[in-house]
Amino acid sequence: TYETLGSVIRYLHVLQFSEVLLILIGWRTGGLVPCLVQVGGRLVIIFLLIDSEPRIQKESIIFFLYMVWSLVEIIRYPYYITQICKIDVSFLTWLRYTIWIVLYPMGFTTEATVVYKSIPFLEDTGRYSISLPNAYNMSFSLVNVLRVFLLVFIFPTAVFLMTHMYKARVKKLGSKVNKKVM
Repeated sequence: TYETLGSVIRYLHVLQFSEVLLILIGWRTGGLVPCLVQVGGRLVIIFLLIDSEPRIQKESIIFFLYMVWSLVEIIRYPYYITQICKIDVSFLTWLRYTIWIVLYPMGFTTEATVVYKSIPFLEDTGRYSISLPNAYNMSFSLVNVLRVFLLVFIFPTAVFLMTHMYKARVKKLGSKVNKKVM
């Protein structure tokens, strides 16, 4: 999967960073922090964990990661295009604000798996680590950062992004969904 799609996924995700810039200059609405967390997290996974380690590139989880990321975007971008063209496709709107309920947990799981599987490789190579003694008298270990992220921050990050999507769903579909339930 990586050999076939790695450069395309990398290119598209670098382009996706333009969403952050568009929010900053006011050309796009939406939350800056959720966008930055999502795009930034993906870029870290792509560049620091996948691109730099040939052994992780061969793992089957890469296929599932790319698939989940792509499924989210295959729905999201056509929705944005219809909104720009002022075309209301109610099924596409519903799908855009509903499919995340399934795909976000799958995405967090695959991302966490890539992080987890990368730790032994990073330990083995010492990549992205600075050990003492050195001229600056400091140390850094990406392995420890990743472990803390998996133990402490993955769940709150997932809750934060899913809460953001839930609020967006209620805002967009709330009245329609409530009327159908009643």
